[in-house]
Amino acid sequence: MENLNKTYQTIYKIYENFREQRAELASLPFTKLEPAILEDCAMKFQKEVKNLGAKKLKDPEKISPFVKLQKAVNGFNQSIPQIEQLDHPAVKERHW
Repeated sequence: MENLNKTYQTIYKIYENFREQRAELASLPFTKLEPAILEDCAMKFQKEVKNLGAKKLKDPEKISPFVKLQKAVNGFNQSIPQIEQLDHPAVKERHW
């Protein structure tokens, strides 16, 4: 039971860091948002989630909070190409 609590605490700590970072990036004006920064952030959290799943968890797919964390991080990563497209000069000219 204590081991499971530690696992949940680790998952929640990663999620809190992810949420704070995402909120910080979301508060930036779009014109100052750099796709490279988003990619670095996404890679950092994907690496943390992957390491947690591979090294510390027996059956990560059976741990609901881990699955939700993984989905949140993957969703953020999948949104980066759309953000990059919005950063295109032709779009900026008309909309930003």
